[in-house]
Parts: sequence; structure tokens; C-alpha cells
Amino acid sequence: MTTEIRAIIFGVAFWFVAAMVVHLLPALFDGGLKQALLFAVSIPFCWVSVRVAAFVIGVTVQEVLIPAVIGTIVATFLDGVAMTWFSGLYHGISAETQFGAAWILYGVGWILLFALLVRKLA
Repeated sequence: MTTEIRAIIFGVAFWFVAAMVVHLLPALFDGGLKQALLFAVSIPFCWVSVRVAAFVIGVTVQEVLIPAVIGTIVATFLDGVAMTWFSGLYHGISAETQFGAAWILYGVGWILLFALLVRKLA
């Protein structure tokens, strides 16, 4: 299996886990303190996710940028498609699910930043 295919699979899995958090725990996306805490906790989680992704995909952390880009492209497309045509996956259309979809995009940004930083700091 190629690095690109493993990156795509990781992107799908990352998005699906995040979508299930939105679906199963919509109360976390209240626009208030719980959501702020979730966003804060997501930062170190994304740092760890970059390292886990490198291991699972089979590249060094210095080589993880391109696989991270591929995986986050997939996750971003899936987020947009699900919010538009399959909103039930996120628990219907509501402020909570919109905040949840935004949280997924927030995680995408942190993952890309960390993948770039580990490459630059190596």
C-alpha cells in the first residue's frame, strides 16, 4: 500500500472519529466554556496525532507534511460533504453541529501547522 493511500485512509479515519464526537457529544459544542475547553484540549491532541500519523503511515515526522496534507484534504472534503448532504451524521442541523464541523476544520489547521513545524524544526 502506498504512502498516499495510507494517508487517505488516515484522513478518513481522523474525520470519522471527529464526526462521531460531534454526533455523540453535541453538548460539547455549546458555544461556551465546554467548547472552549474542547478547542484548547484539541491542540495537544493534534500534535500527538501528527506523530501517530507519521508512525501509522510509515514516514518519519520530518516527512509527514505531504501525507498530512493529503489526509486533511480528505477530511476537509468529507466534512463539507457531510455537513451539506448528510447532516444527520453530525446529529442534524443545529448550532452545535455547525460548531462541531468548525472544530474539525480547526483540527485540520493545527495538524497542518504541526506537520509543517516538525519539518522546519528537524
